[in-house]
Amino acid sequence: MLKREGKVQPYTKTLDGGWGWMIVIHFFLVPWLLLFVTYLERKLPPFLGLSLLLVDI
Repeated sequence: MLKREGKVQPYTKTLDGGWGWMIVIHFFLVPWLLLFVTYLERKLPPFLGLSLLLVDI
């Protein structure tokens, strides 16, 4: 029996791990980076301009 033309196979392959890395970066590394930048801003002189990296909430 021949396959029907135009029938699409369901996409079963993973998205090459990209989503896992996005979760790691956004939910783990970004908060640590913000903590590190705020720590540096308090320890270093203000003329270095590290406050430009922070977002006022």
